[in-house]
Amino acid sequence: MKKCLSWIIVLSVIVAASIIKLHLLNISLERDEGEYAYIAQLLMGGTPLYISAFSAKLPGIYFFYAFIMALFGQSSYGIHLGLLFVNAASTILVFLLARRLLDPYAGALAAAAFAILTLGKYTLAFNIEHLVIFLVLGGFLLMLRAIDRGAGFLSTGIVFGLAFIAKQHAAFFVLFGALYLAWAPPVILKERVKKAGLFLAGAALPFVALCALFYMQGVFGNFWFWVVTYASRYCAVMTFPDGIRSLLYVGGKIAGCAPLIWGAAGVGLVAIGASRLERPKAVFMLGLAVTSFLAITPGLYFRHHYFIFLFPAAALLVGAAARPLEAPRPRKVVLMALFIIFFALTIFQQRQFLFGMGPIAASRAIYVNSPVAESVEVANYIEKRSGKDARVIVLGSEPQIYFYLQRKSPVNFIYMYPLMEKTPYAPGMQERFAKEVAAANAEYLIGVHINTSWFNWYVNKKLTEPLFGWIEAYQNRYYDVVGVADMVSRDETVYRWDEDARQYKPRSDNYILVFKRRPA
Repeated sequence: MKKCLSWIIVLSVIVAASIIKLHLLNISLERDEGEYAYIAQLLMGGTPLYISAFSAKLPGIYFFYAFIMALFGQSSYGIHLGLLFVNAASTILVFLLARRLLDPYAGALAAAAFAILTLGKYTLAFNIEHLVIFLVLGGFLLMLRAIDRGAGFLSTGIVFGLAFIAKQHAAFFVLFGALYLAWAPPVILKERVKKAGLFLAGAALPFVALCALFYMQGVFGNFWFWVVTYASRYCAVMTFPDGIRSLLYVGGKIAGCAPLIWGAAGVGLVAIGASRLERPKAVFMLGLAVTSFLAITPGLYFRHHYFIFLFPAAALLVGAAARPLEAPRPRKVVLMALFIIFFALTIFQQRQFLFGMGPIAASRAIYVNSPVAESVEVANYIEKRSGKDARVIVLGSEPQIYFYLQRKSPVNFIYMYPLMEKTPYAPGMQERFAKEVAAANAEYLIGVHINTSWFNWYVNKKLTEPLFGWIEAYQNRYYDVVGVADMVSRDETVYRWDEDARQYKPRSDNYILVFKRRPA
């Protein structure tokens, strides 16, 4: 009866969370989503990775996006519908893991905590982290089962290897899995080393297979440069004090979306040490919490979506706080009621965002000063006035525009960040980018005048001003303004097209200009 009731609670939570998200499925894609969708679009068309669109990310997310878009369609709605299913599957995996480590009731509460954390406004985009934790949760369940059976460590490692080829940060979970296997019984050291070795061999297989694939496709050099050589430089840019400030600022916003749940997780952290939980289970839960935190730290870039890595560990800790070990029935009921109130208050706290906003208002509330909804309007304008073969170049880091247009970029740089960062590669990249733009003779240029689209260019003016000077001269020589999207406030964007655009002067510091090439 207990097992059946816990499943009913979990499935009810999944249905409720999905219903809450339904009206926001059509929210416009943000930059990262636009990158994944655009490159997946190229992949579906037969274009090899790392040759027509440069990216420092490992390719797992592109393959998964291609799979999702093949199932649900090439639209923001279809992509977010795919995320709905991934979140539902991850919620079930949290339940199964918490049930194994704690008990069915604690598992149901952990699943509810996880589902509510995924409702936060900073985690609604289909970022890589959602895919990684889905794979990692499945991997940990397989690992614990493999420990019981004494077999299956190689296949378990492969699941973690798939998480790694989605995002480099998953290496922390791979390392934790290997260390846990080397620590866990049996006591014979040789057996522990064998288990950990098989696990690590399995974890390496997906990456080795990828390297072989890219070598055969002739793109291994590009792949290695972007995901290893350049990525290592990128991670060295942020200073430690800036990183700490970012952690406190962004972490505060994440915690502010669900303070009661994060508080309960803190209680659970203490409860693990005070309870009679078996030592292997306590070590696993504490180790997962530490590992999850380490997974958000590389490069000291604390993006909002990085904190998704913490959600499963936090949910398990909530389950530990609620674990009614050897408690009388009245106490169990009171404990369950208390947590239900916590969950209800967390949703109530976010009521305006979850229930009172449509897709456009929600995107503006999440992505302040980012042209998320505006990208759709700009793409619609160009699509209506140009043929499918017309070339379009986005001068900014807004790859979602290429996705909406469903056409290939004439340039390989879909992000401007590598051109702006203080690395040895930036000057050469700027030169290459300028040559690609000039050679393309694009019919339309989209100039994004938004700081975040250029990685806060003003920090490195000496590095960036030559490129900006070239772009301005090139635009003035060959193009006329035919469109303006002026983001005058969080709630209002002024659009002007064709002749009206030529006469309009932007009122804000954040705007997009659409240029059309003059007839020769």
